[in-house]
Amino acid sequence: MAANDAFDFAVYLVYRLTGWFLGLFPLVGVFRFGQAAGAIAYVLLRSYPRLARENIRIAFPDWSSREVERCARRHFMDLGANLLCSLVLMGKPWETVRKYLDLTNLERIQESMNRVGSVVWAINHIGNWELFVYTTRIVRPATHGVVYRALSNRFIDTHVRRVRGSTGLKLIERQHGLAQCTNLLKSGGMLAVLVDQHAGDKGVWTPFFDRLASTTPLPAILAKKTGTQLLPVAIFTTGPARWRLEVGDFIPQEGASTEELMHRVNRALEALIIRRPSDWFWVHQRWETPSPKFLLQDYKRGVCTPRDVTVLASQFSQSCYRGLAGGYPAAGRLFSPLAKRLCQPIGSRTEGATSDEPSEDALFANSRADRGGSDQGVA
Repeated sequence: MAANDAFDFAVYLVYRLTGWFLGLFPLVGVFRFGQAAGAIAYVLLRSYPRLARENIRIAFPDWSSREVERCARRHFMDLGANLLCSLVLMGKPWETVRKYLDLTNLERIQESMNRVGSVVWAINHIGNWELFVYTTRIVRPATHGVVYRALSNRFIDTHVRRVRGSTGLKLIERQHGLAQCTNLLKSGGMLAVLVDQHAGDKGVWTPFFDRLASTTPLPAILAKKTGTQLLPVAIFTTGPARWRLEVGDFIPQEGASTEELMHRVNRALEALIIRRPSDWFWVHQRWETPSPKFLLQDYKRGVCTPRDVTVLASQFSQSCYRGLAGGYPAAGRLFSPLAKRLCQPIGSRTEGATSDEPSEDALFANSRADRGGSDQGVA
């Protein structure tokens, strides 16, 4: 066994022993222990808490430092609790897991789901997201799948695949799974796709909490290719070892491009996060600065900047120059006509404007109001 394999196997043994040991205790006790571990990690670690606070400020710029700090600390506590509880629950029979999961909200939309054909579930890292694997037991009989990225530790990856597959879930490798996804949806199945991670140069740049973020276009591509419905869902933490499955409304698709559809998915995700901000995975570079390729006119993916998100122009200009100036001195020469237009002040874009067009301030206020405002309290 190679040295790397030996280390990975040792990590795998620790992983399995931890899950077995925690399983000896009541799940509420595991949850409380995870909260304590998360609180300690928030104090001892430096980079991740700082990243969480920076991201929270992006999403909620009007929050005070105290509100940001409280949300970040609560996030670490909930994250630790949910990760440890998922170790215990994974592999448990559905009858056991069902005791901890509230499905009341699902019943509201289940009839609508049964009337449509295939459905893409726009899932995310809210609450105890690992419980999504049990959705095969609570929706209509069909082929259920999830787009999956293999873990770097092959021993843990094999175990996770086996546990998830035991629920009847079909795992589709992200790198080579487009044809499998399409076939599953054309046969009337349901597919879960994560939509809240930075997608790099392969994503479309569309607003997320009023700032451009690279977003996977896969759900929109599949929806347009197969006539599938898009449905945002989340699993919120509601108390010690208690979670609730929340299902949003189907995302309207009529007349929308792939980029616009993903903007709508992001807006639906914002609405879910605002319900309980500390439950989302803030320790991720969701708004990572784009590479210079993003500024080129022949860039493979598009940029979606809806008219109601007018603050993007100045933010785009500032983030590009601030993020690229150090590493890419020639960034200014790379701006395409599209990028230059985006960086213009809104008032200077006179082409196609009308005299009764609302002001930038009014549009910004309406945009904030549409997504719940900035006065949301911290859960």
